[in-house]
Amino acid sequence: MGKKPRVTEARGTKASTTKIQKTRGADLAEIGMAKKPRKAAPKIMAPASEPEPRSEKKVFDSLAAAASELDVPIQVLKKLKREGAPGFRGSRVYAEELLPYLRAREDMARRQGLPEDRESLECRKMRAQCERIEFNNHLAQSKYVHREILADHLGKFAGETVSILRQKLENEFPAASQGRTIPQIREKAKAVVDEILARFRAHFDGWTI
Repeated sequence: MGKKPRVTEARGTKASTTKIQKTRGADLAEIGMAKKPRKAAPKIMAPASEPEPRSEKKVFDSLAAAASELDVPIQVLKKLKREGAPGFRGSRVYAEELLPYLRAREDMARRQGLPEDRESLECRKMRAQCERIEFNNHLAQSKYVHREILADHLGKFAGETVSILRQKLENEFPAASQGRTIPQIREKAKAVVDEILARFRAHFDGWTI
């Protein structure tokens, strides 16, 4: 029997196809239609936020520790925990989280006209202790200003303002206004206001409300 002829069309076809694809790609590149590589999507960065002032939140490791520090019987804390009051997580007690609940509890008892008993008095005392803790944290965050510091700044600013007004309006302004037009006088008055505002900013520019 004679030998069967070899089949070479498949190999030749593959090579021809590859060559055609390369040629077509080169042709497309010349006319600007070749596929461009995908660019990586830009990363979206969250805007940087300013760190908040640090404050130490009062956390008690146990009901016994909270009762001792807040000066209330431990039974009162246990009852609040059973009522579902916030601020109780595991064995820990978060004093500031208790405050809204204690205030609401007092308001409800007042609206209902309930008589005060020992438990309500203990809760009121605990509310006062929690408010003291909250106030100290706000003070650490500069949310309050000592009265003496505020009085000192206001006193200095008031004295400087009176001095400017007397000097500019009583002494300088009458002579400077003679023979001037209304726009010129207005410009002089604006300079006085601007000087007062500059003094104000010098005293309170670092303060935030």
